Amino acid sequence: HKRVEEFLEKHDIEYDLVAEDVQELLNREQRRNVEHGRRVKRDSNSRATVNFEHFWTLAEIYDYLDELAAAYNGLVRVSEIGRTHEDRPIKAITISTRGTIDQTRPIVFMDGGIHAREWAGVMSVMYMIHEYVEHSEDYAEQLSNTDYVIVPVANPDGYVYTHEQNRLWRKNRSPGNVLCYGVDLNRNFPFMWDRTTTECTNNFAGHAASSENETKALIAAMDQYKAAIRMYLAVHTYGEMILWPWGYDFLHAPNAEDLQRLGEQARDALVAAGGPEYEVGNSADVLYTATGATDDYAYSLGVPYS
Repeated sequence: HKRVEEFLEKHDIEYDLVAEDVQELLNREQRRNVEHGRRVKRDSNSRATVNFEHFWTLAEIYDYLDELAAAYNGLVRVSEIGRTHEDRPIKAITISTRGTIDQTRPIVFMDGGIHAREWAGVMSVMYMIHEYVEHSEDYAEQLSNTDYVIVPVANPDGYVYTHEQNRLWRKNRSPGNVLCYGVDLNRNFPFMWDRTTTECTNNFAGHAASSENETKALIAAMDQYKAAIRMYLAVHTYGEMILWPWGYDFLHAPNAEDLQRLGEQARDALVAAGGPEYEVGNSADVLYTATGATDDYAYSLGVPYS
């Protein structure tokens, strides 16, 4: 990293060295996950061994969802909303005190793991599921007037690939040319889709809008519930940001003030709970422009809080 440091210093760019050896961090993470896997195999009941001190595999996540559905059948339903290119199921969980969602209550729709390497986003979503279901008495007010539709792993093939082959993989695993696999699913949605990148880039948007099985599955699920969806949360990692539309260009959503206020309330709640202070703002202003993303697509459907 010496050349990078020299470049930063030459241009008077302030920086902090967070990790001397990223590969060693990845190796350490892998060793922890392997050891946890051995412990889990000694106890077939994943609800009895559930903890959030490691990153779960796709099999552990799906087993846990299915066990929740069996144990809390008056609150939880698990369904398959699609299949991936490698024929893995894409699972969604619905949480409703009425058992099934009839769309007479507002719905919060949530996705995690659309970028395969963002494991912390997946686990954040799984923790929310765990809390709402296994500690539902603590959230009685929310659950009495709001239903939830959650896709915790929106990119199963990519997620498995990061566990088994390449920890830093971002895209799905659909075949491209002979050298490069995968599409960035968070660039593949039909609202303002734009193919401006090539197959070998990390943010390749696909050869056409909605070309990917995972994209189609999320679109179909949103379409099923769109009459009642009032909030769409796309959970990503690392940036410590709460972002709102539009993201495809430097344009603010019509209810920008409301979105900003809500984001600031969420930020303040995180700080009060001991978390970091997230930056709140328009997606393009705070981060960068991105076309074909889930949050813009949901907002284009009329979801007021995305």
